[in-house]
Amino acid sequence: MTLRKPIRPNVIVVLAALVWLTAGCNAGGGTSVFLPPGPQTTQPPGNLVLYVAEAIGDRVAAYRMGADGLLPATPFSTLALENPRRLALNGNVLYVATDREVVSLSLGADGSLPATPTAGTQPFNGADIFELAVRGDTLYAGFAGFNRLEAFRLTASGQVPASFLTSSGEFDTDYRTLTVAGGFVYAAARASARIDTYLIGADGSLASTPETQNPSTFITLPDDIVAHNGTLYVTNKGRRTLAAFRIRADGLLPQDPDSETQRSGTYQDIVFNGNTIYTCAFNEGRIDSYVLDPADGSLPNAGPDSSTHVDQTTFPTALALRDGVLYVAQAGSDRIDAYLITPTGFPTEFPSSSTIAVPDSFPTDIEVYALP
Repeated sequence: MTLRKPIRPNVIVVLAALVWLTAGCNAGGGTSVFLPPGPQTTQPPGNLVLYVAEAIGDRVAAYRMGADGLLPATPFSTLALENPRRLALNGNVLYVATDREVVSLSLGADGSLPATPTAGTQPFNGADIFELAVRGDTLYAGFAGFNRLEAFRLTASGQVPASFLTSSGEFDTDYRTLTVAGGFVYAAARASARIDTYLIGADGSLASTPETQNPSTFITLPDDIVAHNGTLYVTNKGRRTLAAFRIRADGLLPQDPDSETQRSGTYQDIVFNGNTIYTCAFNEGRIDSYVLDPADGSLPNAGPDSSTHVDQTTFPTALALRDGVLYVAQAGSDRIDAYLITPTGFPTEFPSSSTIAVPDSFPTDIEVYALP
């Protein structure tokens, strides 16, 4: 991948977790063949808006999808913001994590972005924020650079405050991904190679340290963790697998996965469609699909049941699913692709629709919003 403009040091931090893997690009990916973009929608605007965090492009972009759910050529609304990385939606508020702060954006009636952030936390140099999760009136953010998990009490209108409610973590808790399930926040760290469990207080607060769990839950290079039907599914980049941990009655986790796929890809993000899990293989330049065991939700001890066309230059980083369309942030291609889900439950081999590439944008996250 060639980055065509000088990269600020803070951008290098957010990309380091991704680009360092490219040295192993040929592992498991086959021969790279160019992935052609799909066409743009020809339908009138529908009720869905796709938001994109363009990490190198220094902006958040909003695309109004057609009535068919496919993509337009260009965004209808943008907001300049330095190094946006991760997005989260809660009602009509979009939260954006940068390397220094979390900001909240009140969306217009048509889904448009405000001219400036509506509110924001105090900026912290070196915070290195990698993930956001919202539960009720509390937003949780992983400040990997500070080895902290910060909880913020949202205002009545859903805005993020300047100061945190609680601050949690230990010396090695560089949390890269978070999820909320039941009354717990689960946070996965790279330095400690484990998943930590935090009990959520009645006011959304967290204890200063995670629940005692012995032995600890082991995971290597986690980049996404999702709770689904009483199980946590995690991208296990160190082993090039997906792993599943069943949540125990006390909310804690086992030391080792209850099920795990075969070594197949350096997985970056996952979404669910019933008993099918879609995941983007960052190094391999493809989207893989796995069908879970309907009896217990376990992962198959096998490779993917389906894969899209391979292009190792695309570096897919994030997924979103809505109304039978799978949206993919293709960071290496500087565009968003949409894949229709076929009757088999798997995405089409090639993109069904694509935005026009925005050079030097490197999209790292996407969210889909339905207009009220």
